[in-house]
Amino acid sequence: MSGTHLDWALPNLGSRHLIVYGVTTSGRVESTVRDAADLGWHVPLPEDCRAAISKQLHDNTINAMRLVVALVKTADQIVDHIQAGRPARV
Repeated sequence: MSGTHLDWALPNLGSRHLIVYGVTTSGRVESTVRDAADLGWHVPLPEDCRAAISKQLHDNTINAMRLVVALVKTADQIVDHIQAGRPARV
């Protein structure tokens, strides 16, 4: 989120959730999740929608984020959570 206007634009569009996914779990995905959490966003993180150089690196990064900054679930669980109207809180 650093260097973008997303923190301003998303609330003005009525967004309540910021779901982050991408190719490198331990790179931009983790940075974006941490930036968003620092800005007060509640971040559902689909653990099955990312990858890393190794499974161990991916799993270590997910476990670290699970502890403090993200609601880590499968993509299907996150969709169910949001559709049920539950807030995406850590």
